[in-house]
Amino acid sequence: MKIFNSIALALLVTFASFSLTSCDNKTKEYNKNLAEADVLFEKENFNDALRLYKAAAKIKPDEKYPSDRINEINKIKKLDEEKLAEENYYREIELADNFYTNEEYQSALEAYTRALYFKTEQYPKDRIDEIELMLAEVTEEVVETTTTTYRYHIVVGSFEIESNAEKMMQKLKDDGFDSKLVSRFDGEYTAVILSSYPTIHDAYNDLTDAKAHTDYPWVIYKKF
Repeated sequence: MKIFNSIALALLVTFASFSLTSCDNKTKEYNKNLAEADVLFEKENFNDALRLYKAAAKIKPDEKYPSDRINEINKIKKLDEEKLAEENYYREIELADNFYTNEEYQSALEAYTRALYFKTEQYPKDRIDEIELMLAEVTEEVVETTTTTYRYHIVVGSFEIESNAEKMMQKLKDDGFDSKLVSRFDGEYTAVILSSYPTIHDAYNDLTDAKAHTDYPWVIYKKF
């Protein structure tokens, strides 16, 4: 009986020692992650800091500090994304306005459409309506026709190497899209059209769905 009690006591001591060691190791790892994350946070390396704060929170989910830091970084990242979107918006607007002033209406139309991707404002919408009317007047044939003309196209890729464009077009065709290619910038690039539409508004309405094929789809005007 004494031998049994001695063995049980030894096992209990061993288990307790193992538990304390394991707990101590987790605490050390938690503190190490926090220390490194704090340094990265001060250096504004938010992505790596976020990763380490999340690792610390996983070790000790009840601790408030890493959770607060995670929320703070997410707010900072959101503000940065909004700032970047606004900068991109005004860059596209400036580009579009220059095209418009130089009467390069097709290029202006594309730039105003890209601007709407970053920020939904009335100004580029009004410009798009205005340009659409002008282009329609310029390209409208005198002979009446009942055939709908699809002059607006969503582009999901632009390649210097034409064979790459052909591969993307074929994949889209296999997926059921009426994809086609169009030469751009005096033949320097080959653009891949996902779908074509009779109006700029129809094309713009499908831009969100087109993001399944590329991060930044855009609309061009071309009469085939």
